[in-house]
Amino acid sequence: MNLSDIPASLRDWFEQTPEVLGGKLRVRGARVSVEQVLELLEAGVPPADIIKSFPSLDLPSVIAVERLAAHCALAML
Repeated sequence: MNLSDIPASLRDWFEQTPEVLGGKLRVRGARVSVEQVLELLEAGVPPADIIKSFPSLDLPSVIAVERLAAHCALAML
């Protein structure tokens, strides 16, 4: 997924540059990829524990990743 594929209402939460994390989509201001957060959420890790593991994240940014995942899931239906 590229930044341009993200709905405008969510775009401010994310960034993507080739020199950071190999160009993976990541949470803005953090070296944490959307993929990392989604893998943790899928494994059942609570958002509070994700934030403890990645201090550059906060609850609103984790919620933004969840919203992005919901958008992608709905687009597949």
